[in-house]
Amino acid sequence: MTDVDPPAQGDPNPVQPWIAPSAGPAMHPLESGIPPGWAPVDPVSDAVDYGLAHPAEIYGYRPPPTYANPLVAHKPGIIPLRPLGLGDILGGALTAITTNLRAVAAISAVIAVASALITLLGSVLMDAVSLDDDNVVAALGGITTLSIAASVVLTSILTGALAYPTSRAVEGRYPPLSRCWERLAPRIPAVLAVGAIEFVIITVPLMLVTAIFATAGAASTSALAVLGLLVILIAVVALTVVTTFIAFALPITVLEKLGPIDSLRRSVALVRPVFWRVFGILLLVGLIIGIAGSVITSPAEFVGSVTEEVAGGASATTTKLATSTILSAVADFITLPFLATTVTLLYTDTRIRLEGFDITLIAASADSPKGNR
Repeated sequence: MTDVDPPAQGDPNPVQPWIAPSAGPAMHPLESGIPPGWAPVDPVSDAVDYGLAHPAEIYGYRPPPTYANPLVAHKPGIIPLRPLGLGDILGGALTAITTNLRAVAAISAVIAVASALITLLGSVLMDAVSLDDDNVVAALGGITTLSIAASVVLTSILTGALAYPTSRAVEGRYPPLSRCWERLAPRIPAVLAVGAIEFVIITVPLMLVTAIFATAGAASTSALAVLGLLVILIAVVALTVVTTFIAFALPITVLEKLGPIDSLRRSVALVRPVFWRVFGILLLVGLIIGIAGSVITSPAEFVGSVTEEVAGGASATTTKLATSTILSAVADFITLPFLATTVTLLYTDTRIRLEGFDITLIAASADSPKGNR
């Protein structure tokens, strides 16, 4: 059965069977309703151009635009310019040393040699103190206090000296030693003044503790001994708090070009909102460099014992002292730059967190090309 019934006999208008459009013959223009002489119009190719976008370009599919990952911070130099984590600070400190090794090594070598000479002087003075002397406690305590204070001041000066190359490395620039000296030279008086203030801050409490212990030893009273232990505890806590608050004084002195007193006040203002963070990171870094320094200087005892067995006498003491001094210089040369650059990066991180300093750093890193500047 078909879709169309057969036509009846004698029907003047027979019904034609249905034919698919693709299978039928092309229609004549007259049959398609187009007048003679006219051609079919292509609505796309023959459209009049009025300077407007084609609807297909407006409503058609387009690939989505690509955006930068907001979680990836701009990193022109050794650290990403955002609030830093512990790994960013420690890794950035190591990178700051390795990427500008020539300037960092030259500055660190001077401080390491000075620190080793102070250690040597302290050892010689301690060996000269007689244990039978009534003032042995005061003498040993005074020598130890001066050695510790001098070492802290030298570390602070190194922190100020390395503040400039470290801050440039944050922006992706690694200045030569001559440029570092040009920037540091005008700030040397202020750096030394801050170091002197820190020396007094550290020395006075330790001297007080030494005097109390010396008095307790002379009087041999339990009350003074307990008082001495209490004073030690208070002094340690007070020194820890004070040194944490003024930890940024040297980078501020060099980078912000403030005077000694203003640098100390500025450091206290920056550290106060993030005290525990600064204290914890500095404590961790202190433990790291302490362990590293002990590992580096440990062969001195072995060399001294071997020399004592082989030669003995004054030669063994001299050999042990020389070996200890050399290894101490090596330890300071390796560990002190790490502490100094960490303090500068911690200062930078604190300013990013509290003052939006990353915006300033991004603008500074884009102002001039990277390189030795």
